[in-house]
Amino acid sequence: MKNIQKKSGFTLVELLVVIGIISIMTGAVVVNYRNGGRIDLQRTVVDISQKIREIEEMALAAKKIDGSVPTGGYGVYFSLDNKSSYIIFADKDEDGFYDPSEQIRKEEIGANVEISNTDLGDSLSIVFIPPDPKVKINNDFNNSYAQITFKRQKEFETIYINKIGLISIF
Repeated sequence: MKNIQKKSGFTLVELLVVIGIISIMTGAVVVNYRNGGRIDLQRTVVDISQKIREIEEMALAAKKIDGSVPTGGYGVYFSLDNKSSYIIFADKDEDGFYDPSEQIRKEEIGANVEISNTDLGDSLSIVFIPPDPKVKINNDFNNSYAQITFKRQKEFETIYINKIGLISIF
């Protein structure tokens, strides 16, 4: 009788199938990883636009701060000097701009997302004046809109606010 030895191992076809499956899974992970950053940016911009809507609602509702409604309205302030946060403020002196004594709270922007630019210079104040609310953009009722661009790595999203208070994201 012949001694038959069993050979153990994988065939070439089996190895190619396993390599193919691993390649497909790796590709899916890499694509989703890249898109994950985009989703973080979009989520952050939507959150900020909702905060701006909250500020607008504060003006519409004539919300009281320290026992009175600020005659200058409620606003939001963005600065290129501090790209990782923005300020919500009550414009008590009616100048249409943020002053440190008017701060209600400071909001952080989000992980790895920062302010890239504003269309009106190094800083931008948007104030909603009750009861209409009228919108002052850098203390001017005639500015037709303001835009704030946010970035995460090489991705960009922009919030537009027009002079009647409509907020759009592009």
